[in-house]
Amino acid sequence: MKIIYTPQDGFISFEYVAEGDLLTATVNGETDTFDFTDMPDGVATEFDTTLPRCPIIKAERSDGVLTVHLLAWYWGSANYKNRLEGEATL
Repeated sequence: MKIIYTPQDGFISFEYVAEGDLLTATVNGETDTFDFTDMPDGVATEFDTTLPRCPIIKAERSDGVLTVHLLAWYWGSANYKNRLEGEATL
């Protein structure tokens, strides 16, 4: 799973853990898991979640490669590294 982070200003704690095509998101202490296993090639922009705010902007699969665009919250200079837009593989 390829992850692309988009910085978002806000005092929100978050953590993402990916295993295969499963993404577990913890936002302000609440956790939900998103299963992309059966997602065909294409783009998805709406996701069911129990979280108060969905951290996924979009997910796209192309030639079998899954890319998920996620919010990465930052606040002040204490979490400056999260202000940089970028990508990671979890």
